Amino acid sequence: MRKWIAGKLFDLALAVDFDATEVNARTLTTVWDIIRRLHKREAEDDAPKRKVGRPKGAKDRVARKVSTPPKKIGRPLGSKNKPKVVA
Repeated sequence: MRKWIAGKLFDLALAVDFDATEVNARTLTTVWDIIRRLHKREAEDDAPKRKVGRPKGAKDRVARKVSTPPKKIGRPLGSKNKPKVVA
């Protein structure tokens, strides 16, 4: 809703005085870009540095278990009319 209202006000300002509106819009976008770049630099400076390499004590841990193959689910495959063996 705010964006729609801002668009309508901008169109009205263009209709009243095109040149002044254009200059002010360019000034605002330039200032907004500068502020956004400064915030982006601050965010990059404040970001924690990523550690590279094996964590300390990694050799001391117990080895990971090898995962077992998944169990088969569903109907069994093969012939369905096998003779029953009586023991």
